[in-house]
Amino acid sequence: MGVKTGIEWTDHTFNAWIGCTKVSEGCRNCYAARDNEHWKWNGGAWGPGALRKVTGRANWREPLKWAKAARAAGVREKVFCNSLSDTFDVEAPRLARKDLWLLVGDTFDALDWQFVTKRPERISEVMDEDGLNSGFFELCKCWLLTTTEDQAAANLRIPHILDIPAAVHGVSAEPLLGPLDLSCIPWLPDFPLDTDGAGFDGFDALRFDDRNSLAGLDRLDWVICGGESGPGPGVRPMHPDWAQLLRDQCAAANVPFFFKQWGDWHPGWIERCYELKGYTPSWSNCPAAAPWWPDGTRGVGDHRVNGGLAVSWQRIGKKAAGCRLDGVEHKAFPAARQ
Repeated sequence: MGVKTGIEWTDHTFNAWIGCTKVSEGCRNCYAARDNEHWKWNGGAWGPGALRKVTGRANWREPLKWAKAARAAGVREKVFCNSLSDTFDVEAPRLARKDLWLLVGDTFDALDWQFVTKRPERISEVMDEDGLNSGFFELCKCWLLTTTEDQAAANLRIPHILDIPAAVHGVSAEPLLGPLDLSCIPWLPDFPLDTDGAGFDGFDALRFDDRNSLAGLDRLDWVICGGESGPGPGVRPMHPDWAQLLRDQCAAANVPFFFKQWGDWHPGWIERCYELKGYTPSWSNCPAAAPWWPDGTRGVGDHRVNGGLAVSWQRIGKKAAGCRLDGVEHKAFPAARQ
């Protein structure tokens, strides 16, 4: 449950406990809930009131082994903490969580602890509950990321993650379910804002007119992007424009961009009939296996955006779809603040 991981942007996964509650659209096809239903790690239940099962002592010793090996090799290794739960879940076991902070404190000299949460508004509260120093995550060189599957989630969550000092602040846009503009605040450092203040490429999802208020605002250090994967008919495709938008924003701001995967669906071909600038996606059709688009229609695998862009989708699975965006792999990592 920790030594090997298929998550490409980390070296290890460590689960202090198992169990969570779905909180947004990005959770709809949660792999942890699906796998827990099959393997019944905590009895098979998921959601409010379900058991958050603390993992065994042998599992808790694993990070100590990784840290020892990293020290011997003279390297730092990354640990994604709680891939089968959310560390800041309101129902997380408090005693285990306090033990987790002790483990982090014992190993941060060799391990970069990565915390990904859909509940960044809870971080300050958890720190108070557990008696943590206000600079704990920065002192222990932790990476704090929040999942932002769409613009609404970004607007809600990113300000909270940036409020907490940390070695790295990041966004996990996975599964990416819509266009995401990180430049309009801007949350990206030194981003060349449009003169009209609309942000990147004409998007105006969230105006920020008071430029003086940007002074001292922390920014994002890393962006992960990926499409949805998994079994069943409800897996949702990611439009290439959404991934390209994030890639281009990160390139303009010199922020490391990690493109993890297309997911189960891969765009087969793209035809541009006009220059895309400042549009809002509206779908006329959707893959027959994914009846989730706003208009609720079901099509044969062809999308058209405002009549100008067509994408033919193929569901070929995560491995076959791969992780090349416009023929290029993007696997950049941030440098933690010292």
